[in-house]
Amino acid sequence: MAATELVALDAGDHPALAVLQRQVNALVRMTDDLLDASRALTGRLEVMRRPLDLRTTVDAAVKDIRPEYARTDRTLRLSVPAEPVVMDGDGIRLAQMLGNLLSNARKYTHPGGTVRVELAGAAGQAVLTVRDDGIGFEPAAADKLFEVFARAVPSGMTDAGGLGLGLGLAIVRSIVELHGGTVSAHSEGPATGAEFRVEVPLTHSLDSRPAQLLSPPLTQCERLPPAGLRLHRQPAT
Repeated sequence: MAATELVALDAGDHPALAVLQRQVNALVRMTDDLLDASRALTGRLEVMRRPLDLRTTVDAAVKDIRPEYARTDRTLRLSVPAEPVVMDGDGIRLAQMLGNLLSNARKYTHPGGTVRVELAGAAGQAVLTVRDDGIGFEPAAADKLFEVFARAVPSGMTDAGGLGLGLGLAIVRSIVELHGGTVSAHSEGPATGAEFRVEVPLTHSLDSRPAQLLSPPLTQCERLPPAGLRLHRQPAT
């Protein structure tokens, strides 16, 4: 990152600089995803939960990714309720979760397409949905999308580049589960778009309780990672 900033001082508005910056950002994102995926698989992914208004987190995550949507000719629409949607959550991790869902939706939506984000609170649950009018997927593949290295690229479709490592949705599931929630995916089939739905428990008020550090229980920490991603621990000394 520092190197690209130095180049920018000399190159000014050279068109190659924007390409370099995007490539560096992509590498940073992939590295972060690999680290978070390894933490999730070994039970080391943690969240610091405190009462927050989920509307603020959702709005910030949408604002952060809007420029990328505009640059790639996708439309991003947001709907949030007028009333607070209060939950015990880690704002940084929740923003990462939504950012991954929005990045996934953008990648699998063709230029000119639209992605809709909707937040609501009902029956003690915060419900966050991300809908797109993109390539969709076979309904039977819904659960597999949250596995490590999974992708929803249909047979015969060219990987247009930048589809990532297939870790984003696995990280989404880990973050949601650490908040006591669930995440699901749905599509009617190829070319019908897709919907991802996150549900997490609501709380009652934005009080000043201290943050609560949560990580997966021991049984989850000790489970073996999927085939092809075996992580070896060093023996204790």
